[in-house]
Amino acid sequence: FEEGKNPIFVMLDGITDVRNFGAIARTCECAAVDAVIIPARNSVSVNADAMKTSAGALHTLPVCREHSLKETLQFLKNSGFHIVAATEKGDYDYTKADYTGPMCIIMGAEDKGVSYDNLALCDEWVKIPMLGTIESLNVSVAAGILIRPVIIRKFGAILFEILEKFVYLQVNEWVTMVVRVSNRAKNRPEYHVIRRNTADFHYRS
Repeated sequence: FEEGKNPIFVMLDGITDVRNFGAIARTCECAAVDAVIIPARNSVSVNADAMKTSAGALHTLPVCREHSLKETLQFLKNSGFHIVAATEKGDYDYTKADYTGPMCIIMGAEDKGVSYDNLALCDEWVKIPMLGTIESLNVSVAAGILIRPVIIRKFGAILFEILEKFVYLQVNEWVTMVVRVSNRAKNRPEYHVIRRNTADFHYRS
């Protein structure tokens, strides 16, 4: 928050397969997710197999081990995070979720899903539409799908910043041109401004 960023966390509830963990960590690192949260008990851990599957992502991606995911979710909510749960009980398509602002995406185990206690604390329950006969996806694949809108949001923010700077430069150039034309029409000398740090230096052309 101090840097003006909107953090994005991914929480893994009850996932025990280290290969899935490694694959999710790899996706998170590529999407610039800020951290992965896992429970301290009955869950995956950062070991050699997870490291290998993550293709090195776990060397740089922060992993937080928490004794209580329920308390962690409550803390995040109190801190202004928007909590989104991926569940087959979801109210609507994941593309309709609110991906603006600080958020935490919570993924559950393939057999049990997100626990009810944790679901109760979530702001949104979303699902991934299934068009075939199989009712669920591998959790690492599902996580990749849920993280995709995060990437779009990040790129959108970057593009907006570039566009904002471009518009500023264009407007600044237009204003300068109008001032020059006005000065010439009034037979006034032109003054240009060179900005260096916080000081303005004027010179006469």
